[in-house]
Amino acid sequence: MTVPDTPPAPSVSNLPPRGWGLSLPGQNIDLVLSEALSVVSVAPGGDAWLQREGVLAALVAAVQERGAGWWSLPPLYIRCVELSGHHQARFLLSVVPPRPELVEALQVLTPAQLEVAEYAASGATIKEIAAALDRSPNTVRSHLKAVYEALWVGNRIELSKVLRRPAISYGS
Repeated sequence: MTVPDTPPAPSVSNLPPRGWGLSLPGQNIDLVLSEALSVVSVAPGGDAWLQREGVLAALVAAVQERGAGWWSLPPLYIRCVELSGHHQARFLLSVVPPRPELVEALQVLTPAQLEVAEYAASGATIKEIAAALDRSPNTVRSHLKAVYEALWVGNRIELSKVLRRPAISYGS
């Protein structure tokens, strides 16, 4: 399967399950996983991030579930390429952290507000967000109002601009 060089636009279908709480790396991190989904190699600087609780397990679970392609694990993007003809290596993962201004924005939101913001920025309706997160529509509206105030935005278009991911290009 050929994996495009740029990530897809966020959508409700590629948002993470409720309760996702992945810590952020400070840089792009590339790692290689074996057929058994154990780490074969990690780019310099990635070891400490991968050792944080739940990070490697979440990435491995995503590889098992989704395979090759771009995944949105907000606020991260992951590019997974299936390798062929390599003795030990099976997958190359490139973890792309958010822009610095997004990290600042995320620090002012509660986890519940962030979940609602991600769904809203991807175009989900209040009813769709409420159903996906098992919350009432009024709770979703309340969170969305708090998100708008915290991020100084007035609508979903502005929210999606604040939360959008960078277009990443890997030279070929």
